[in-house]
Amino acid sequence: LEFKQTNELSFYQDRTLDNQQALVEYYIHDATIYRITVTKESVDYQVITADDNWEQMVVDLRSQLVRQKDISHLCSELGALLLPDFPSHITDVIFVLDRSLNQIPFEVLRYLDTPLVEHYTINYAGSLQLYEKQKELRGRQDFDWVGFAPKYETMNLFDNEKEVFSISQLVEGHPVLGEEATKQALLEHSNQASIIHLATHTELDKLNPMLNKILFAKKEGSNELTTSEIYGLNLQADMAVLSACNTGTGVFRGDGVMSMSRAFTYAGTSSTLMSLWKVPDQQTSELMILFYEYLTQGQKKSEALQNAKLSYLENVQFEELAHPFYWAGFVLSGDDAPINFSPPFWKKPAFIIGAALVLLALLMIVFKRKKNAS
Repeated sequence: LEFKQTNELSFYQDRTLDNQQALVEYYIHDATIYRITVTKESVDYQVITADDNWEQMVVDLRSQLVRQKDISHLCSELGALLLPDFPSHITDVIFVLDRSLNQIPFEVLRYLDTPLVEHYTINYAGSLQLYEKQKELRGRQDFDWVGFAPKYETMNLFDNEKEVFSISQLVEGHPVLGEEATKQALLEHSNQASIIHLATHTELDKLNPMLNKILFAKKEGSNELTTSEIYGLNLQADMAVLSACNTGTGVFRGDGVMSMSRAFTYAGTSSTLMSLWKVPDQQTSELMILFYEYLTQGQKKSEALQNAKLSYLENVQFEELAHPFYWAGFVLSGDDAPINFSPPFWKKPAFIIGAALVLLALLMIVFKRKKNAS
């Protein structure tokens, strides 16, 4: 990604934000939280003076989330502390987070006594400038979905092939399964794909986030794609769906979290769906299929993710599986526009069949002429 000089805030209000959107950005200095809420018509700046232990509450919320403990009290306290009062016409919220706030999904914070996900579609961005740039990247090529579900020698994922194959049927895409889901196959397909779906294992490097890895099938050459290698790709994708563990986590720097999701963004992807912790295989598969079902109905990405989560909660069979650990770990970052699932006309079945019939008719004419001539 290349950036021009930063524009005035009014530029982004006019050009970047839609009428129903609010962008909420946080900056943390010591125990003070600075919050700015921007809509198309207004800018609201707040200085939040919090108790010294407020960041410990954030750490505790994440810990309780991944351990599947009761988080209702923490969600209420942090919701009251961090969330603004949104104007009545707002339906979509974009969060730009700072420091430890990147560790938690704001969907679970309580707003008007219920989780925020029940009130708004939710999206995230590294900055307002980056969000504008990602919007510019959308729709650079025709729809072409490719999904990878590798088979592993150890610690196999039991639902990743089902996930990728089911989604490929929904979107008429190209599934790459089992031993064929190699790093080399990804490199061959990634430049042409408008959506890249990775149902894989990951490995985090505690010392160097650039050495975090996405793991593929061991068939030929290396099966490890590092974060540094992702930065070097030249992608044209509207979305990368990183259906794996911890793809949105990493070391925080001044301009965002050094994560695999960030690497896909800077490689040219206009949006990413990423995970904030070690997500469970079966529930991830269910959530992903629901997400694509809503996407194919023409919904915006954030709306499709919101409805996928709410649908999961409505249909969950066991109460313990309704804990946010199972559904809140995936969050969206970047451009929020709907996906155009229509393939170019020369890839549509009707065109292919018609072209085949025309070719067959021409061959018959040529054959008859040769026969008559003889």
